[in-house]
Amino acid sequence: MIPAIFISYSRQDEKQAMHLLGLLRHEGHTVWIDQEAIPGASIWSDEIVQNIKACDIFICLLSESSVASPNVGKEIGLAAEHGKTILPVEIGVVDLPGRLEYALARIPQTDYHNDEEIRHVIRKLSSHSEATTLHDTPHNQRPKPR
Repeated sequence: MIPAIFISYSRQDEKQAMHLLGLLRHEGHTVWIDQEAIPGASIWSDEIVQNIKACDIFICLLSESSVASPNVGKEIGLAAEHGKTILPVEIGVVDLPGRLEYALARIPQTDYHNDEEIRHVIRKLSSHSEATTLHDTPHNQRPKPR
């Protein structure tokens, strides 16, 4: 089974998000990105939540603009709460605000500028997501109790 991938990004990083979308689709992955997938009559927030819940891998593009975006922060928090496998992809060097540092604690970041590294990590996460059940999910990927 090919995992479903959700891409979270800031509008200022649209070019990089579309590059990543093309890279992942070229590799055969099913990728959800808001620009293509939210019909005009849909409620935007409902579509975002539904697709975060449905994804297997949640990719967040990290840049100065995305770490300042309240929407990206909400999406990362929601993915963490639902125990999604999160792949932070750094577009540039950024200082994470506390809310994001908390949500992404101990999750290795991948360099956006290295397509081969991204492919490798996604393949690794894909094979891990196929073999993982709720009972053997690593502790840092389980939903956090509140």
